[in-house]
Amino acid sequence: MIRCPWLRVTCVTDIVYNDAHVWTSESEFIWHPSCPLFVWRSGGQARRNKWRACLNRLNEMNPRVVTPGHCAPEKLHLEHASGIDFTLKYLDVYDEVLPKAKTGDELVERVTEIAVPRLEGAAKQTFLKFTLRNPVDLAIVSVASVITLQEGVCTDARIALGAVAPAPVKAKKAEQVIKGRPIDQAAAAEAAEQAVAGAKPLSMNAYKIEITRTLVKRALLSRNIVDFFEKTPHLTTCRYGTSSSVFPGNDRADFCIGPGSLAVT
Repeated sequence: MIRCPWLRVTCVTDIVYNDAHVWTSESEFIWHPSCPLFVWRSGGQARRNKWRACLNRLNEMNPRVVTPGHCAPEKLHLEHASGIDFTLKYLDVYDEVLPKAKTGDELVERVTEIAVPRLEGAAKQTFLKFTLRNPVDLAIVSVASVITLQEGVCTDARIALGAVAPAPVKAKKAEQVIKGRPIDQAAAAEAAEQAVAGAKPLSMNAYKIEITRTLVKRALLSRNIVDFFEKTPHLTTCRYGTSSSVFPGNDRADFCIGPGSLAVT
């Protein structure tokens, strides 16, 4: 590993991967020159734990740039250290599926499959999007969130922003703002401000900042919005699962709430 601390730049070798299969074989096998072939050895879990410790130590150095040892060329992003998180997650998944796989091909298949975890009972997911025409149009800005509440206090929060960057962006600062707090108007407004803090719009899309701020706030308060319309059906005709609604004086929906896709303005 080569590290330049004053620039916070680190160039690593086989310790960090990014969007590539992690070479875990050496934690399970060793090259035996007398055979010559790979021979299985015990203690693979312990060696992978040491690997994790090295990655966590690297994270503690707070690098600005980490150049991975292995990465798909089109996925090589120099301006962040995402390879550390990718490798840690890969090792966790590997340890989870290794006992279940009977062959190498099955192991690779299990590592690369997508598993969507079931939400906890206290968790609520929300999806909002802003469009110019109707709810099925492409989003100008979208916000997805999963919020877990215990006795009215947020214990966990996941917030992602769409259509504001080349790829979806996690609003980590906004998540931290609401953890450990009741989600009221003040907390939602503060989280919305943090979601756009540091944003650098281009010359013709600065309007997305205000839209993002508004959608984040409404996403966090959406439970109250849904409760309101469920208790006052005379104000609107809504159908879950169709993203359609009719409001007095308004024949379109500006954004929609999931997972039931209840359209609201």
